[in-house]
Amino acid sequence: MKIVNINSTDTGGQCWRLSSAINKVYNGIHKSRWFLKETNYLQYPVDVLWKENNKYALWVAKFFETADVVHVHANWRRASGWFSFKERIGKIVHQHGRMGDDFKYQIPEILEKDKGAKQIRVVSTINLLAYVEFDLNRWFPTPIDMDWLSIIKRKNREPHDTIRIIHSPTMRKLKDTDLFISVMGQLQKKYDFVEMILVEGVSNVECLIKKAKCDICFDQILLQHGTSGLESMAMGQPVVAGCNYEVAGMIKEVVGYLPFIRASENDLYEVLESLILSQQERLRWGKIGYDYVKKWHSFEYTAAHAIKTYEESILL
Repeated sequence: MKIVNINSTDTGGQCWRLSSAINKVYNGIHKSRWFLKETNYLQYPVDVLWKENNKYALWVAKFFETADVVHVHANWRRASGWFSFKERIGKIVHQHGRMGDDFKYQIPEILEKDKGAKQIRVVSTINLLAYVEFDLNRWFPTPIDMDWLSIIKRKNREPHDTIRIIHSPTMRKLKDTDLFISVMGQLQKKYDFVEMILVEGVSNVECLIKKAKCDICFDQILLQHGTSGLESMAMGQPVVAGCNYEVAGMIKEVVGYLPFIRASENDLYEVLESLILSQQERLRWGKIGYDYVKKWHSFEYTAAHAIKTYEESILL
């Protein structure tokens, strides 16, 4: 099976991660390539870079005509243009991140549209399952290469007497970076053995090397953990993130527990302080997160889940 993964900017490295998982696990039996319009965030690897203002008819013919599935990482409205290039092809629409509250009112419209659509919509986080009738088969957990991260962790960890807390935001406003910096300033005034590691504007590999040397990860407050948190969990680090009661309930319903330490803007100081002062808690939450990623986000699980969904899409 040949799969085309398409995104404008590879938020969280989703195209790269999913294609890598499929290519590594199936080793040529199934082949996935990923195509981006531009790169930003933490500079994830690129397979093919396309420009929207280019004449890309030949590009479409070359890659789409031989593909069995096109997997578009965008909302359902923007995906239809890509699907028009080839009629008989499996069609996947992949929604990432957070939808605005006003989007809730459009759920009936979307679900009604799905009934007659020859496409499958999937989501990257549990909170988005509401938009696919809470069908767990439509949750595509972000693939995490645990073997690779284990090697990075082993090669780059170093002994240190401080407690290092890392934050690697893609977009400061959405990742509560200013709040984190403010809270860390207060903590560092009280504890001279606490270090703040802020990583921005570097490649994902550079970020991971820095992360391997840290003890705690702060992801974000707005909406549970992101890819950064998953990477830290895979390295056995406790992750601090936020979510409302509704999202927390959804995660517990699917997973059975929260794999991260929940915090809000009102208690972030206290949550981080408790981890700073307790190695036992750091180890306990590090194992909880590691076990969660191993079960739900491993290359083996995510690749098999994707291929099963692709096969279903071809039959529509």
